Amino acid sequence: MGNKAQSKERSISSNSDGSDSIESSTEQQQPSYWQMAKQGYQELINAIIRPPRCIYESKHLGPKVFEFCGKSFQRIDFELTNPRGLKFVCSMWEPLPAFRQNPILPCIIYMHGNSSARLESLAQLSLALSLGVVFLAFDFAGSGLSDGDYVSLGWFEKDDLQVINHMYY
Repeated sequence: MGNKAQSKERSISSNSDGSDSIESSTEQQQPSYWQMAKQGYQELINAIIRPPRCIYESKHLGPKVFEFCGKSFQRIDFELTNPRGLKFVCSMWEPLPAFRQNPILPCIIYMHGNSSARLESLAQLSLALSLGVVFLAFDFAGSGLSDGDYVSLGWFEKDDLQVINHMYY
C-alpha cells in the first residue's frame, strides 16, 4: 500500500552573494479516504488473525519435578502433529505415581486465548493440582512455540484440540 503520489517543487532563490540557487523539495500527497479505510481495515484484520506472538522459553513453565501441598508432581513436555502437519507443543502436569489417588485421573485441558500461549495456564495450575487431576495446556498452532504463522479464530484450532482428545479416548 506504499504507492503514494509525490510531487516535486522547485524554487529559485537569491543567495547573499548575488547568485541564484535552485532548491528542490519532495512533498507527499495524503492518501485518499478510501486508501486510509482500506489500510485501517487490513491492520484490523492482521491484529485479529496475526496478533503478536507470545514468545517464551520452556523454563518459564517451571521445574520438571516439584512439590506442592505435600505431594510430588511432574511436568511432561511433548509435541503432537495436527491434520495440517503442523507441530504444536504441550505440557502435562500430573502427580508422580506414588502420589496418585487412582491410576487413571481426570484431566483438565486448558485452551489459551488469542495472542497467548500455554504459559497463560500457570495461573490455574495450583487450583487444578489441588483437585488431584492431571492438567494439560498447549500452544495452538500459530501461537507460542508451536508451528504455524497465524491463528484461525477456531477454524483450525478445533483440530488441535481433537488431536489431544484422541490421546485419551
